[in-house]
Amino acid sequence: MKTSWIQFFTVLILLWATNYCASASSRSTTIASNNPKHLEEQGIRLLERNKHQESLAFLEKATKLYPRSNRPALGSTYYYYGFALRKLDRKHEAIAAYQKSIQYDGGKSHTYINLGHLHASLGDDPSAVAVYEQGIEKFPDELYLMENLALSYIRLRKHKKAIPLLSKAVVYRNNHPELKDNELWRKRWIDYLSEEHIDR
Repeated sequence: MKTSWIQFFTVLILLWATNYCASASSRSTTIASNNPKHLEEQGIRLLERNKHQESLAFLEKATKLYPRSNRPALGSTYYYYGFALRKLDRKHEAIAAYQKSIQYDGGKSHTYINLGHLHASLGDDPSAVAVYEQGIEKFPDELYLMENLALSYIRLRKHKKAIPLLSKAVVYRNNHPELKDNELWRKRWIDYLSEEHIDR
Protein backbone atom coordinates (compact mmCIF):
# COMPACT_ATOMS: atom_id res chain seq x y z
CA MET A 1 0.00 0.00 0.00
CA LYS A 2 2.79 2.37 0.99
CA THR A 3 4.61 1.63 -2.29
CA SER A 4 1.53 2.45 -4.40
CA TRP A 5 1.16 5.84 -2.66
CA ILE A 6 4.81 6.61 -3.30
CA GLN A 7 4.33 5.70 -6.96
CA PHE A 8 1.19 7.86 -7.11
CA PHE A 9 2.93 10.92 -5.70
CA THR A 10 5.96 10.32 -7.92
CA VAL A 11 3.72 10.39 -10.98
CA LEU A 12 2.05 13.59 -9.75
CA ILE A 13 5.41 15.28 -9.22
CA LEU A 14 6.61 14.23 -12.68
CA LEU A 15 3.41 15.56 -14.27
CA TRP A 16 3.74 18.86 -12.41
CA ALA A 17 7.41 19.21 -13.41
CA THR A 18 6.60 18.48 -17.06
CA ASN A 19 3.79 21.06 -17.12
CA TYR A 20 5.94 23.64 -15.34
CA CYS A 21 8.80 23.21 -17.83
CA ALA A 22 6.41 23.46 -20.77
CA SER A 23 4.88 26.58 -19.28
CA ALA A 24 8.30 28.13 -18.66
CA SER A 25 9.37 27.32 -22.19
CA SER A 26 6.21 28.92 -23.53
CA ARG A 27 6.81 32.06 -21.46
CA SER A 28 10.43 32.23 -22.66
CA THR A 29 9.34 31.91 -26.32
CA THR A 30 6.77 34.63 -25.87
CA ILE A 31 9.33 37.00 -24.32
CA ALA A 32 11.87 36.25 -27.04
CA SER A 33 9.33 36.65 -29.84
CA ASN A 34 8.47 40.13 -28.58
CA ASN A 35 12.01 41.22 -27.84
CA PRO A 36 13.30 43.07 -30.92
CA LYS A 37 16.95 42.59 -29.96
CA HIS A 38 16.50 38.82 -29.73
CA LEU A 39 14.57 38.80 -33.01
CA GLU A 40 17.30 40.76 -34.78
CA GLU A 41 20.00 38.44 -33.43
CA GLN A 42 18.05 35.37 -34.51
CA GLY A 43 17.57 36.88 -37.96
CA ILE A 44 21.29 37.58 -38.27
CA ARG A 45 22.15 34.01 -37.20
CA LEU A 46 19.88 32.70 -39.95
CA LEU A 47 21.55 35.01 -42.48
CA GLU A 48 24.94 33.64 -41.45
CA ARG A 49 23.63 30.17 -42.31
CA ASN A 50 22.32 31.45 -45.67
CA LYS A 51 18.72 30.97 -44.54
CA HIS A 52 17.62 34.25 -46.09
CA GLN A 53 13.93 33.48 -46.43
CA GLU A 54 13.64 32.28 -42.84
CA SER A 55 15.41 35.37 -41.52
CA LEU A 56 12.85 37.78 -42.99
CA ALA A 57 10.09 37.11 -40.46
CA PHE A 58 12.42 37.74 -37.51
CA LEU A 59 13.94 40.90 -38.96
CA GLU A 60 10.64 42.32 -40.16
CA LYS A 61 9.04 41.83 -36.76
CA ALA A 62 12.06 43.42 -35.07
CA THR A 63 11.63 46.56 -37.21
CA LYS A 64 8.03 46.80 -35.99
CA LEU A 65 8.85 46.28 -32.32
CA TYR A 66 11.87 48.54 -31.89
CA PRO A 67 10.85 51.98 -30.55
CA ARG A 68 11.10 54.62 -33.29
CA SER A 69 13.43 56.51 -30.94
CA ASN A 70 15.99 53.67 -31.09
CA ARG A 71 17.40 54.85 -34.40
CA PRO A 72 20.72 52.90 -34.36
CA ALA A 73 18.89 49.61 -33.74
CA LEU A 74 16.34 50.32 -36.47
CA GLY A 75 19.09 51.31 -38.89
CA SER A 76 20.95 48.07 -38.20
CA THR A 77 17.86 45.87 -38.49
CA TYR A 78 16.73 47.47 -41.76
CA TYR A 79 20.25 46.92 -43.11
CA TYR A 80 20.06 43.16 -42.46
CA TYR A 81 16.47 43.06 -43.68
CA GLY A 82 17.59 44.70 -46.93
CA PHE A 83 20.50 42.28 -47.16
CA ALA A 84 18.13 39.28 -46.92
CA LEU A 85 15.78 40.76 -49.54
CA ARG A 86 18.71 41.43 -51.89
CA LYS A 87 19.89 37.84 -51.56
CA LEU A 88 16.36 36.73 -52.50
CA ASP A 89 16.49 39.02 -55.57
CA ARG A 90 13.62 41.14 -54.23
CA LYS A 91 15.40 44.26 -55.42
CA HIS A 92 12.77 46.95 -55.04
CA GLU A 93 11.92 45.83 -51.51
CA ALA A 94 15.63 45.70 -50.67
CA ILE A 95 16.05 49.26 -51.94
CA ALA A 96 13.25 50.44 -49.65
CA ALA A 97 14.82 48.64 -46.67
CA TYR A 98 18.28 50.12 -47.29
CA GLN A 99 16.74 53.58 -47.62
CA LYS A 100 15.08 53.07 -44.24
CA SER A 101 18.43 52.02 -42.78
CA ILE A 102 20.02 55.26 -43.98
CA GLN A 103 17.02 57.24 -42.73
CA TYR A 104 17.41 55.89 -39.20
CA ASP A 105 21.16 55.72 -38.60
CA GLY A 106 22.85 57.38 -41.56
CA GLY A 107 23.94 54.05 -43.04
CA LYS A 108 27.09 51.93 -42.97
CA SER A 109 29.47 52.08 -45.93
CA HIS A 110 28.06 48.76 -47.14
CA THR A 111 24.52 50.15 -47.00
CA TYR A 112 25.48 52.66 -49.69
CA ILE A 113 27.46 50.07 -51.67
CA ASN A 114 24.59 47.58 -51.71
CA LEU A 115 21.92 50.20 -52.37
CA GLY A 116 23.88 51.71 -55.23
CA HIS A 117 24.54 48.27 -56.68
CA LEU A 118 20.80 47.50 -56.63
CA HIS A 119 20.03 50.67 -58.59
CA ALA A 120 22.81 49.89 -61.06
CA SER A 121 21.57 46.30 -61.50
CA LEU A 122 18.16 47.73 -62.46
CA GLY A 123 19.83 49.90 -65.11
CA ASP A 124 19.40 53.08 -63.09
CA ASP A 125 22.95 54.44 -62.96
CA PRO A 126 21.87 58.03 -62.20
CA SER A 127 20.25 56.81 -58.95
CA ALA A 128 23.29 54.62 -58.25
CA VAL A 129 25.56 57.66 -58.67
CA ALA A 130 23.43 59.69 -56.25
CA VAL A 131 23.73 56.95 -53.63
CA TYR A 132 27.46 56.37 -54.12
CA GLU A 133 28.18 60.10 -53.98
CA GLN A 134 26.24 60.36 -50.74
CA GLY A 135 28.24 57.43 -49.38
CA ILE A 136 31.58 58.90 -50.50
CA GLU A 137 30.80 62.07 -48.55
CA LYS A 138 30.56 59.97 -45.37
CA PHE A 139 33.23 57.39 -46.21
CA PRO A 140 35.73 59.12 -48.53
CA ASP A 141 38.32 56.32 -48.29
CA GLU A 142 35.97 53.37 -48.85
CA LEU A 143 37.48 51.52 -51.82
CA TYR A 144 34.32 49.79 -53.05
CA LEU A 145 32.35 53.03 -53.02
CA MET A 146 35.08 54.64 -55.15
CA GLU A 147 35.16 51.76 -57.63
CA ASN A 148 31.41 51.34 -57.93
CA LEU A 149 30.88 55.07 -58.37
CA ALA A 150 33.58 55.09 -61.06
CA LEU A 151 31.90 52.19 -62.87
CA SER A 152 28.58 54.03 -62.90
CA TYR A 153 30.32 57.14 -64.24
CA ILE A 154 31.92 55.03 -66.98
CA ARG A 155 28.55 53.57 -67.99
CA LEU A 156 27.22 57.13 -68.16
CA ARG A 157 30.30 58.10 -70.22
CA LYS A 158 31.47 60.55 -67.57
CA HIS A 159 35.09 59.50 -67.78
CA LYS A 160 36.46 62.74 -66.35
CA LYS A 161 34.69 61.94 -63.09
CA ALA A 162 35.75 58.28 -63.11
CA ILE A 163 39.47 58.89 -63.65
CA PRO A 164 40.37 60.50 -60.27
CA LEU A 165 38.37 57.86 -58.40
CA LEU A 166 40.17 55.01 -60.15
CA SER A 167 43.55 56.69 -59.73
CA LYS A 168 42.85 56.76 -55.98
CA ALA A 169 41.63 53.15 -56.10
CA VAL A 170 44.90 52.02 -57.73
CA VAL A 171 46.94 53.69 -54.98
CA TYR A 172 44.74 52.02 -52.35
CA ARG A 173 45.16 48.60 -53.98
CA ASN A 174 48.92 49.10 -54.28
CA ASN A 175 48.99 49.53 -50.50
CA HIS A 176 46.65 46.60 -49.77
CA PRO A 177 47.83 43.57 -51.81
CA GLU A 178 45.96 41.24 -49.44
CA LEU A 179 42.55 42.24 -50.89
CA LYS A 180 40.59 39.57 -52.75
CA ASP A 181 41.29 39.57 -56.52
CA ASN A 182 43.45 42.62 -55.90
CA GLU A 183 45.84 42.19 -58.83
CA LEU A 184 43.01 41.56 -61.30
CA TRP A 185 41.18 44.78 -60.37
CA ARG A 186 44.37 46.83 -60.02
CA LYS A 187 45.43 45.83 -63.55
CA ARG A 188 41.95 46.52 -64.88
CA TRP A 189 42.01 50.08 -63.52
CA ILE A 190 45.57 50.71 -64.75
CA ASP A 191 44.54 49.55 -68.23
CA TYR A 192 41.51 51.82 -68.15
CA LEU A 193 43.58 54.82 -67.02
CA SER A 194 46.06 54.24 -69.85
CA GLU A 195 43.34 54.39 -72.52
CA GLU A 196 42.29 57.45 -74.45
CA HIS A 197 38.74 58.54 -73.65
CA ILE A 198 36.70 60.85 -75.87
CA ASP A 199 35.62 63.21 -73.11
CA ARG A 200 38.75 63.09 -70.97
